[in-house]
Amino acid sequence: NPNPSPNNPSLNPNPSPSVPPAPLAPGGDEPNPNPKPSPNPKPSPSPSPRPSPNPGGANPSTPFSEPPRLRGLRPPSARKRPLDAKAAMAPLDATSGASLNIVASLCCTMGLAFEALENRGRATGYLMAALEVDARCVEAMEALLGSGLLGVVAMQRVVEDLKARLPPDMGWLADYYAARGSVHDPSSHPNVHFRRLEAMPTKKSGKRGEDAAASPAPATPLSTGAADVGSSPNSVMDPKVEGGWGLGDNLDVVAAKAEAAYYAGDAAAAKDLALRVHEVDPQQETCALVLFASLLELGAKNDLYYMAHKLIEASPAAAVSWVGVGCYYIATKRPDLAQRYFHKATKLAPRLAPAWIGFGNAFSAQDESDQAMAAYRSAARLLPGSHVPSLYIGMEYLRSNNLSLAGSFLSGALSLNPLDPFTFNEVGVVAYRKGSYREAEAHFRKALALARLEPPPLRQPRP
Repeated sequence: NPNPSPNNPSLNPNPSPSVPPAPLAPGGDEPNPNPKPSPNPKPSPSPSPRPSPNPGGANPSTPFSEPPRLRGLRPPSARKRPLDAKAAMAPLDATSGASLNIVASLCCTMGLAFEALENRGRATGYLMAALEVDARCVEAMEALLGSGLLGVVAMQRVVEDLKARLPPDMGWLADYYAARGSVHDPSSHPNVHFRRLEAMPTKKSGKRGEDAAASPAPATPLSTGAADVGSSPNSVMDPKVEGGWGLGDNLDVVAAKAEAAYYAGDAAAAKDLALRVHEVDPQQETCALVLFASLLELGAKNDLYYMAHKLIEASPAAAVSWVGVGCYYIATKRPDLAQRYFHKATKLAPRLAPAWIGFGNAFSAQDESDQAMAAYRSAARLLPGSHVPSLYIGMEYLRSNNLSLAGSFLSGALSLNPLDPFTFNEVGVVAYRKGSYREAEAHFRKALALARLEPPPLRQPRP
């Protein structure tokens, strides 16, 4: 019967809750109109509970509740038994993948998920656990560096621990970790790790004969994940190779060097290096941001306009494209238009911290301190381990002549990165305005020493 009726509840769009469906007859499929009660009723066994579709039995309307076995910062396998160093450091098999560490991959995935949910503490714990289980998990290391979850000093300790645990045949990865970890250390640019990564390898003369030419290093980015590290035959050199690793054309190495050059104050070198990566991979977000910041520092308005226009045509839905437009209008002294495009970038990518910093700079250029502070605090929430948002907040308080709060935030920036010459310069300005001239001189000299600039000679006092 296609028409809905009270006796056919499957076709009735509004069945009455007071009329229960009739039970089925013992031997047929049709309902029994006159069911007879059993003389000896037995209690029916309770049905087995159906598995909940939500993990941990959580209600779909409530936030995700983590299972009890994953509530620790370290993975379950690392808590239950000591790590097998031989198994953890076994060479990867590109065909079978038998030696891939599943625990490290799961911890890295959990860390990325918590970082997307803005749970920074859990994200840091799981990413650190992934590196503790498998030092070759490059994706976890890149997430720690790119998300600003750890300060400079803490990251250097992590890098030293990873370098000690990597096998000798993966020295290229140890040098890459060290180079990436020293990006915010201007005193180490250009450092020995970049030189070793870029230098061409040389073979040792051995018993089996003559020197052989090394294979050229790939120009593609390094693999980001525990499942892919070392799978390329050209990505890991022979352990007998001494000297460099021949990764001078690798995009990740060039991008790290461009970022290090920018933080060291060498905007021209940062522009050239970032442009090399941008010509090969225009979607490389970090290098695009370094390129825009370097062009803005150099005052190259025409180049900024050209690069931003190209990115807008290629990928108008990418937030970094509109960051370039905002940088162009900052360079042309039109902060009202820059504010509009930085706002568009934050709408497209709310977790892009450089867009929030540019947004705050546009407000600061219009003397709107409250809105600038709100934008800088959003960047500080996204980069808890970076000193840059605290530095900008201190500079904004210094601009508004609030010296006490400026000194507090600049001291916080120094605690996160005690190697930044710009922070020491701003601390010296605060001390100078307070009248502490000897303290200001000490901070200025420290900034010059970190920037590797010679201080001017002291003038002799007049007799």
